[in-house]
Amino acid sequence: MDPTDSNRRRATRFAVVCKISIEVEGRTLIGRSRDISEGGVFVRMPSGLSTNMDVELTVETEAGAEPIHLRGRVVHAVPGLGSGIAFEASTPEAAAQVAALIRRVKDGSDPDGR
Repeated sequence: MDPTDSNRRRATRFAVVCKISIEVEGRTLIGRSRDISEGGVFVRMPSGLSTNMDVELTVETEAGAEPIHLRGRVVHAVPGLGSGIAFEASTPEAAAQVAALIRRVKDGSDPDGR
């Protein structure tokens, strides 16, 4: 990891595993989050994304809960491991849903938080 990566992060990341669907260039890719912050998410997936790609994300947080729909940009990609995606132009509702997920993980009430 580039030591400057941590300097670019503006929000604390929290370990949580959620199913994530990524729409990019007419394809749908499926992965799992490794961690999430109010500014972005790292998605574990074998391949398929390149740096600077614009993507649409659907984050499934728990059974029966409303999925979170976000737009983002790939800020780094690690072949065979996954991609870091920065959230862009989130709606107030989506930002509130991400903040609520993070609160649940911090409080220990999210079953998928690690």
